[in-house]
Amino acid sequence: MTAINIKTGIISIICYLTFLNCNGQINAISKNDITVNNNIILGMSTENFTTLFGIPVSIKNEYFEISDKNALVYQYDGGTFWFVDDSLHYFRIYSSAFSVFNNGITVNQNINATELLFPLSFLNKSNNALIINIIEYDRFITIEYNDFNWITSIEVNSY
Repeated sequence: MTAINIKTGIISIICYLTFLNCNGQINAISKNDITVNNNIILGMSTENFTTLFGIPVSIKNEYFEISDKNALVYQYDGGTFWFVDDSLHYFRIYSSAFSVFNNGITVNQNINATELLFPLSFLNKSNNALIINIIEYDRFITIEYNDFNWITSIEVNSY
């Protein structure tokens, strides 16, 4: 083996071990486990979404420069939902009008309510945020909380 091959092999092993180490420090869930008011919504069309949640307070267009796509932004009292190609990609919930996950995690609830559901993420929360990876999806969930440990928002973000 040449020195370059050995160096490349060592770097690959370090990257792999780092990935395993980081991957094991937060929980991961399927996108189908992400519900809002007990409905699986990621990937849902605007028509199906409005059937479930009603007409939004406002609808606007937003341009995503990185993906070079336009999104429809549905604004509700307590939540904002982004649709790309008529498919729900992101959301941000900031009131208890919406509950997330089938157990009903809501804004204004104590962050300790997430401990049994997401023990790794709870243990490794920092900077007033708890992160949960979404399996088979290039996105993650952020649950933000204030200095009093009350949840202030729940959102789906992109890497």
